[in-house]
Order: sequence, then C-alpha cells, then structure tokens
Amino acid sequence: MPNVEAWGTLEQFKRKEVVGFYISGHPLDSFKRVKKAKCKNTTADVSDLAPWVNKELTLAGIITVVENRTSKNGNPWGKFILEDYSGSAEFTLFGNDYVNFRNYLDPNQFVFIRGKAQARYGQPDNLEFKIQKIELLSEMKNNAFTHLQFIMKVTDLNETMLKMDDLLKITKPETALMIFVITDPTKTQAYV
Repeated sequence: MPNVEAWGTLEQFKRKEVVGFYISGHPLDSFKRVKKAKCKNTTADVSDLAPWVNKELTLAGIITVVENRTSKNGNPWGKFILEDYSGSAEFTLFGNDYVNFRNYLDPNQFVFIRGKAQARYGQPDNLEFKIQKIELLSEMKNNAFTHLQFIMKVTDLNETMLKMDDLLKITKPETALMIFVITDPTKTQAYV
C-alpha cells in the first residue's frame, strides 16, 4: 500500500455520502459545549416557524452548500444550507444581509446564527427566518466561557482532586477557576 496522508476530520466527515450518516462522529462534536450553552434551537425549529413568531432563535452548525448568485437586475444574493445534529435547513440572503454576511458563506464553515422568525415584508401570512447575526463558532468557543466552576462536598476532596494541573492547562489564562466546597450537606452554603 502506498504511504498517504491521513484524512483530516472534515474530510472524514465529508465521506458520509457513502453510508448516509456520520460513522466517526459529527463535525459539530468539537463545539458541543458552546452549542449547548449558547443555542436554544436547531435547524428543525426553522422548518416550522409558527411557534417562534417574533422570537429570537439561535442556531449553530456547519455550512455544507453555498450558492452565490446575481438577480436579473444585477444585485448579488445567496443561499446556503446549515447542518446540525437534527438535520439541515436552507437560508437565503438578499440585499444588505447578503453583503454583510457573505464572508461567512463558505462550505465547511462552522457558524453561530442569531435571527428572528417574522412575517415577510408585505406578506403577513408568509413567515421567514431573518438572520440578524452570524459568528464563527471557533471564535465563540475561544470566548464563550469566562470561568470554570466546581461544586463539591468536603468529603469528596482528595489529593487527586486538588491537583488540577491538567484541567487548568485546557483553560485560557484569563479564565477564572472557582471551587465551592460544601462543608455541611444539610446547608446550601458553600465556601470558596
């Protein structure tokens, strides 16, 4: 067998078309904590916007397909598909929205999207998901958590738990570490 370079994570995930599902995980797995902390919704929620009218929705996923187009009058617009654990949804951007967000529209881009379910302009019976903000998930992951908090009983403390070197190595230097020790299980107070 020839010596070849191993596929990267995204390349492995791209191969899902062979069996129809991801075998080795999901591309979003490395953003699970950020998604859980920051996202209230999934792409499945976008398929039926009626319960979400005039409410904010937050989504996170990987952009899988992008189409950049030009209208008959020469205006640029685009559409993209966002995939998450629940499935996928297609989004279309026109006018200033397209101009403001087109830099995020790259296949295999991990993004966080904040938007609102609302009636289309001039069509009160037709709902749309209006994107208000797009951010890179990698940037959110780097800035999402400002502190790390542990709550434990004094009886659970041992020498191993007090050596948290490995845990501290994975946090940023500016991340605060807060350890709460409960000394009396009948009381809800903890000592820092």
